[in-house]
Amino acid sequence: MKVKINDQEIELVYSMRAFVIYENIAGDSLDFSNFKSLKQLTTTFLAFVYASAQKQGININWTYDDYMNWLDDNNGYTILNEFALWLADQIQAQFNLLPKTEDDDKKDKTVKHSKKKV
Repeated sequence: MKVKINDQEIELVYSMRAFVIYENIAGDSLDFSNFKSLKQLTTTFLAFVYASAQKQGININWTYDDYMNWLDDNNGYTILNEFALWLADQIQAQFNLLPKTEDDDKKDKTVKHSKKKV
């Protein structure tokens, strides 16, 4: 996903840096199982923007008000929706890289078996 900030295009990157930045901003770790508030989504997006910009050598000197103004001026709900979908895809891709366990194989067989017509 790409975002344009201050006439500079930033390619968002799924990285450990983003999670650390999120923890520094929010004071807590990111919990995807309890992802429920607009504040959490905006903070997560900001962390990914900061992390990606840093990795690409782009300096963003935003206050929180600057960030909120940027969202308001750039159709923030659409951007956040696109980010949420992008992030879900990134998480799924990371999950697919994990090695399968015996429990996963049993679940796969159970799912396949339950889909059979009787």
